[in-house]
Amino acid sequence: MKNILFFFLLVYLFVTNGNAQQDSVQSAYQVQEYKGKTILVGRVSEEDIWRHIPGWRTRYVSTLPDTEVVEQLKKIDRPYKIVCVLGIWCPDSEDRVPPFLKALDAAQNPNLEVELYGVDRRKNDPHHSAEKYRAERVPTFIIFSGGKEIGRMIERPQKSFPEDFLELVKAAESGTPAVREQPKQKENKQGTF
Repeated sequence: MKNILFFFLLVYLFVTNGNAQQDSVQSAYQVQEYKGKTILVGRVSEEDIWRHIPGWRTRYVSTLPDTEVVEQLKKIDRPYKIVCVLGIWCPDSEDRVPPFLKALDAAQNPNLEVELYGVDRRKNDPHHSAEKYRAERVPTFIIFSGGKEIGRMIERPQKSFPEDFLELVKAAESGTPAVREQPKQKENKQGTF
């Protein structure tokens, strides 16, 4: 009897430890201050952003996604991974990332996986995501299919990020290379965004 209880205790500890490790992979970020504001650096979830950055949550909630775009997102039947390198401190990220997430959430398509990485002003984070994904500006969305990069959306969309994403997916599915113009760099007092 003691052996059976010991066995179940070991199984329980193994399972709960495995879950703790999985959670740490899902969300591993640091909370930092930048010019008196909170920023998140590292791998974050939507919930992490909403919890720490109320302005982003407000932007998300106030967004009404285009219903036609959401319907098209729902119809995507192949898996795509979307890596987003963003700056909580960056106005472009705050303006454009929450509406993109809202459109994806409205579609509720299990084929669309999103990973979010917050970087500091110098594009650093514990995961070296900006370096790994060659993201020089934020936000940068890198789209993968079958483990291969099929396209990028950088800083400013041509239409909207959900519409640009759909164009990249259509191009990938038709075998046509998706060409995206690089947006012009925006200079400010501290350098390039």
